[in-house]
Amino acid sequence: MGQRGKLAPLRHTMPGCAEYQELIDGPVPESRYKIDVMRRRWKNGGREAVEEHYHEPGKRAWAWWRLEVPRRDLVWALVKAPRPKG
Repeated sequence: MGQRGKLAPLRHTMPGCAEYQELIDGPVPESRYKIDVMRRRWKNGGREAVEEHYHEPGKRAWAWWRLEVPRRDLVWALVKAPRPKG
């Protein structure tokens, strides 16, 4: 349920929907299949849907980090970036 009707393919662009929230917070569980689904949604207008959150602290879309950042920079940010001491 929830995937029917003429707006079903666009649910990922509507704030409040689970599909929209996944673009911001990431899928749970994070499987290879889910990443492929997220990539399709992001390319099909998802970026414009979450654009308003781009400059809010902590609201940068998960899909932006995972699907747009070059692999080299993503690996550096996740693995090699210096961590704050404390």
